[in-house]
Amino acid sequence: MHIENFEIALKKAEAWFKKTLTTDQMETYYTNLSFIPDAAIVDIVNEMIKATKPNPSQFPTINDFFSGWYKWREDHPQMIRKPKKQNCAECGGRGWLWFRPEPEDGCYPYEYVIGCEVCDNYRVDIGRKRKIPVSTRAKLEMRGYEVYPYDYVARRKKYKSIEEMAVDIGNE
Repeated sequence: MHIENFEIALKKAEAWFKKTLTTDQMETYYTNLSFIPDAAIVDIVNEMIKATKPNPSQFPTINDFFSGWYKWREDHPQMIRKPKKQNCAECGGRGWLWFRPEPEDGCYPYEYVIGCEVCDNYRVDIGRKRKIPVSTRAKLEMRGYEVYPYDYVARRKKYKSIEEMAVDIGNE
């Protein structure tokens, strides 16, 4: 975000809420909110103005701006740049591996999904900071799991009834 656009947006909020921020307060707001794009900060301030009456004691906090940012992202998903996933021979670039344990009594009780350890593409879907289990095909197979081909999810069939699924499974 450009500091000039941020200052313009905050000056508009100051005028509405009839409160003047000090230079230190303005710097604190900018330090904490500088990652928000220019278009979003303008929209966030406009939404705050629409939602509240002018009152100096109700000047938006930094957390209010964070809440506005989350709402703006939900309302404008096309405006958010997602990092591109890299090509990966292990998972097909999806970032996820689907697997299941060996069958018990001829039944496959569960299917599991785990992040791809090779490429970290799963982080595009869940974010950088979250920690989840990761593995590779070789490690999963070594532990006795059956690992699906990476186009498995795309090939998955949608069943209309349990009977249709049972007939299809019987044909495998």
